[in-house]
Order: sequence, then structure tokens, then C-alpha cells
Amino acid sequence: MSPIAEIAEAMKEFPEALLIVDTVSSFSHSADSDGRAWDRCVAHGLAKSAGDAPGLALFSASERAFARAQQVAGRGYYFDIIESRRIRPRI
Repeated sequence: MSPIAEIAEAMKEFPEALLIVDTVSSFSHSADSDGRAWDRCVAHGLAKSAGDAPGLALFSASERAFARAQQVAGRGYYFDIIESRRIRPRI
């Protein structure tokens, strides 16, 4: 498991860089409860870490990440956070 809080603190020296976290089993240990440490987090394999349904994946993105994504031409579609904001899951 990576020390996310310490990495986020060090990232403050580089305000132009985004902190993107890809997590599987450490999701429950590295969750960013206040929403300020990372700009984007993708959690997959949650059946392993949270006892959820196989194939389930979650992600979160900061407003800073959304603003940066809007500046990228040709982002593609897969994992496009701008598109994810347009299409909300129906539960």
C-alpha cells in the first residue's frame, strides 16, 4: 500500500500536477474522506476489497480534474470524466 497522504502532501510542491490514484484492495485504507488529497481515484476489483459484486468499479474526480479534462482535445471516451458527468448511473 502506498502512503497516499504523504504523497499528496509532497504533491503540493507541484500545483500543476494532478494526483491520480489507481487502487484495488487498498481502497478501504486509502479512501480520501475529505475529498482534498487526490484529483482522481479509480477503484476496481471491489469484490476483493469491499466484498462487492464482481466487475464493479468506482471513481471520483475533483473539480480541478474536471477543469483540466475540459482542456484536452481528443480525450477519447473510455474513462472520460466529462462524459461521466453527463451520463449519471441509474440505481
